[in-house]
Amino acid sequence: LAFLRENADKLSLNMENVVIGGPSAGANFAAIYGLILSDANYAKRVGVSPSIPRECVKALVIDEAALDVLSLSRNAGLKGMGEAWLGVADLATSKKMKLYDVGRQIRSAYISAFVNASNEEEVFKGTQDSICAAMSRADVEFSRYYRSKEEAGALGHGYMSGFAGNAYARECYEQMCAFISRKTGIFKEEE
Repeated sequence: LAFLRENADKLSLNMENVVIGGPSAGANFAAIYGLILSDANYAKRVGVSPSIPRECVKALVIDEAALDVLSLSRNAGLKGMGEAWLGVADLATSKKMKLYDVGRQIRSAYISAFVNASNEEEVFKGTQDSICAAMSRADVEFSRYYRSKEEAGALGHGYMSGFAGNAYARECYEQMCAFISRKTGIFKEEE
């Protein structure tokens, strides 16, 4: 973000109207950076100084984050990955993991977000539920997208990359663009 801000003119960027987002690990970073921007005490605890002012970030796109401790602890593969990522022996009791469990940290200054989850692994829905419940309690605007297996069939992790041929991915993409448009004024539909 610092690079983008420093090169905004050269790259024709409006760094006062920013959306931070990403899929999978990028969603984890976007959700955590939302905390860093919205809570100075949290930023201090994780040792990160924001490189962009909070008021310049209009929205987050959290596309399949895996940050809910309880959900991660129930998935052996992701549990092991999380333990390796944080360098801890037990994810469920890790103080480090609780620090990155975004749903436990959200307060009213958190940034509005679009939150998506696939339906094949519980951790993505669990994280979506945790983040959205916290945003609701904190009275932070959000929009969520989720379709059950019964409704949409299997939507695996990363299903959004197939939006050209998947009606549910396309629907999610359209809702995400509408949310971004409401928050930033970009992606306005043509008359």
